[in-house]
Amino acid sequence: MIGSRLVELAVRRERLRQRADSQRAAIAAGVRGLDTPIRIADRALGGVRWLKLNPAAGVAVLVALVLVRPRGALSLAQGGLRVWAAWRALRAPRARVAWALLPRMLDVYRGIRGRR
Repeated sequence: MIGSRLVELAVRRERLRQRADSQRAAIAAGVRGLDTPIRIADRALGGVRWLKLNPAAGVAVLVALVLVRPRGALSLAQGGLRVWAAWRALRAPRARVAWALLPRMLDVYRGIRGRR
C-alpha cells in the first residue's frame, strides 16, 4: 500500500516535471523576441542609477545644454515638466480619474500643438 502510493507520487512528480519543462520552453520561445528591448531598458535603467549616484554629471550636461542651445533647453524643460506632471497625476490616489481624463488632455495638447 505504501509502495503503490510512492509509485503514484513518483509518476505524478515526473508528469509535473515534464509539464514544467514544456512551459519553461514555451516562455523562453515567447520572450526570445523581447531580448533586444529588454537589454535596452536594462542599460537605460543602469544609466539612471549611475546618474543618481553621480548627480554632478547630470547637472554638467544640463548646464552645457543651456549654454549651447538655450531655446532647446527650454523646450526640453517644458516637455519634461509635462511628463513629470502627467506621471504625478497618474500615480495619485485619484489615478482612475487621471486615466479617464488622459485622452481629453491629449486632444487638448494636440490642439495647442496644431496652432503653432
